[in-house]
Order: sequence, then structure tokens, then C-alpha cells
Amino acid sequence: MQSRRPMTESQNEDCQHAIPASLWEGDFGVLARRLGLSPDDPENRIPDRALIEQLYRDGQEALARRVTAVNEQVAERTGGKKLAPYALISDSVWNGPEGDVLLALGFSPYDDWNIALLPTDYATARLLDLPIHPRREVDGFVELARSILGREIAGLRDAHSRAARDHDFAAYRAHRERVCERVRELAARIHDEMHALTKRHLKAQSA
Repeated sequence: MQSRRPMTESQNEDCQHAIPASLWEGDFGVLARRLGLSPDDPENRIPDRALIEQLYRDGQEALARRVTAVNEQVAERTGGKKLAPYALISDSVWNGPEGDVLLALGFSPYDDWNIALLPTDYATARLLDLPIHPRREVDGFVELARSILGREIAGLRDAHSRAARDHDFAAYRAHRERVCERVRELAARIHDEMHALTKRHLKAQSA
């Protein structure tokens, strides 16, 4: 995976809270605190530069450990073959505006749900019943991710506006959780479609 572009200074300084501090000073803040909420809750914090850098370091280290552990087992089954990591929601998406929102939701491109470990040859793909590693970003999946994430982000912004207007932070929190579920479902869908493409290729080879 490529390194993600650094945040700009304006992102680092101005985008610290999903619901800005000014809204917590009035009636909304009184009500929210009665509900046990705080402007510094993880759900309301947008990662700053230092946190993102740490998130990426931790993610890279965890992925390296995962790859090593999985490939020890794969080598035993396949006579020395290895799997390679593949980002289901691709680097170009994480490096775009969608990536900023995914990070604000608490996700990392190195999370297990986003990184599939895939064989780079069809014989191993057949043996392990896994999708083949594309060795590049697939344009159709990039477009799919941007389309779905764009729709979800727009809905999340609408929910944010309603929460600020109606002081219903619980509804915003519930909507946010649904968006997080749909992000994971998107990655699973891309994996399943990659698997289906691999199976069709293998079937055609066998015909």
C-alpha cells in the first residue's frame, strides 16, 4: 500500500470536532452532557496529524505481523506460496476526501476488514478458494467505493446538521454507526465480487 497524503495545515487546525465546540456552549451542550456526552468523546474527535501518523504506524506494524502469521500457515499448505495484502477500499480512495471521513469515523486503511490477503497466482487461488490478487487498483471497484461512500458521507452530513438543529445527538450517533457498518459491508462486497471474477476465470480455464 502507498503512503497516504499528509493532512494540510488547515485540516489539522480547523477539523478537530465533528460537532464544533461552539455548539457545546449553549443549550445543546447542556442537553448533551446530561446524556453523558462530551465534545472530546472519540466519536466527536477528528484525528489530527500526530494521531493519524501514529494510527498508520500501528496499522502497518499490525499488518506485518498478520501477514507473517498467515503466510506461515499458507506455506505449509501450498509448498511455500505466500499471500500478499490488498486494500479492498483502495489507496486512491483513502487519499481523497472520502479518506478524511473514514479516518474521522475511526477507520484505518490497515484495518483487517479492509486488507485482504490474496494469492498472486491462480493455482494458489484455486487451492485456497480465494480471489486472485489484482496487483493494481481496479477502476470499477474504485468507482463503486467512491459512489457508495459519497452517498453515505452526504447522509452523514445531513444527520450532523439535524443533530445540531434538533439537539438529537443520539440519532446522529445511531446514523454514524449505520454508516460504519455500511463501510465494512462495502469492503466485503468488493471481496465477494473479486472472488466471483476469479471463479469465472478458473472455470473458463477448465472448460
